[in-house]
Amino acid sequence: LVSSIEDLRDKKVAVVEGYAVHRELVEKYPNLNLLVFDNIEEVIRAVSTGKAYALIGDLISIPVMINDFGLKNLKAACPSGLSDHPLGMGIRNDWPELRDILDKTIEAIPPYDLAAIKNKWAPFSVDYGISSGNVIKLTDEEKDWLKAHQVVTIAYPGDYGPYSFQDQHGEFKGISVDLVNEVARRAGLKLKTYPDGNWTNLYSAAQQHEVDVIGGILKRPERDQ
Repeated sequence: LVSSIEDLRDKKVAVVEGYAVHRELVEKYPNLNLLVFDNIEEVIRAVSTGKAYALIGDLISIPVMINDFGLKNLKAACPSGLSDHPLGMGIRNDWPELRDILDKTIEAIPPYDLAAIKNKWAPFSVDYGISSGNVIKLTDEEKDWLKAHQVVTIAYPGDYGPYSFQDQHGEFKGISVDLVNEVARRAGLKLKTYPDGNWTNLYSAAQQHEVDVIGGILKRPERDQ
């Protein structure tokens, strides 16, 4: 029985090198026996085959991947107690107006609409009560910015389902895609999708301002530059 990370003290825990969970475990549990892998599929398969005893991940993407890999011998045990590491949007640093517009638009989306997007892709459903008063209040400067910037280029990681992935036709799908489309609809933004889902390529394009927004990125200090 595993009821907390403390129960994993003498067990092998699989992690992806450099991921937020990896860094937090090293900082908070330096004596934990970590097996480091290059990607999340290797981590999941390590636990399935017995090379590792456990992994720590979210309840949206991990169950979907387990199902996609056809693995039947894994299950969720307990909350980890670690910090939440939600995905956000990465926005070019010379467009603070777009950042504020997107923040206000996301805040104005009713919780039940956000839940509907999440529940479409996630194996676990979340219900929220209906609320009113979800109005986007933009400043005159933000309205002027929208008029001056008719098209925003958005990029998505192509292999991070259910948040974002490319189907057999190369079209991007997932939670991040649906959320960005809803934000764009409400804010009156026109989107142009960057065609390359390779993380290294799209991140480099964002640094060169060929991409304006990355629809699915973890916050890290070096990415605030």
